[in-house]
Amino acid sequence: MRTKEAKALIADVPFRADGQRWMDLGCGDGVFTLALAELLPAGSTIEAWDINGAALENIPVHHSGVGIQTRTIDFLRTDLPSGMDGILLANALHFVADQQRFLNEVGNALTPGGLLLVAEYDTEIPVPTWVPHPIGKRRLATLLSTHGSNAPTLIGKRPSTYGRGDLYTVFAERSASSDP
Repeated sequence: MRTKEAKALIADVPFRADGQRWMDLGCGDGVFTLALAELLPAGSTIEAWDINGAALENIPVHHSGVGIQTRTIDFLRTDLPSGMDGILLANALHFVADQQRFLNEVGNALTPGGLLLVAEYDTEIPVPTWVPHPIGKRRLATLLSTHGSNAPTLIGKRPSTYGRGDLYTVFAERSASSDP
């Protein structure tokens, strides 16, 4: 996938107009990181985390007026910082075995009104090395309802290159009145 295609999948997120702090967990080579950078207002920052340091090497430090900080880190074994305005999980949640626990941690890292942006395959059929813990739209909605988020809003989908369910994108806002 190219940045232009990733940008089209997340373009309908209601981003605020002021500078924001975002994380892209499991960012890989930064396709969605760069798409997010093109959509966020100037002055925003993105922390792009991935376990594969070589994949991070081609992500620029700045893109479209947005600062990008890369870290070679396993996001499943590291505490997430609090006070994030948004967290992006693009093709990363299907590597998380305990998705409920992890989504609770994500909810704790988000500010009230913060956004969780997810891109995943709409399937429940695992593929051991590629999608070991699939999370279709319905299951994701159920999990998000228990961690202090509003119902997810579908903003994009496209056929999977691999033929295993569509790739879908949703966002969910952390409720201002709920503690995850």
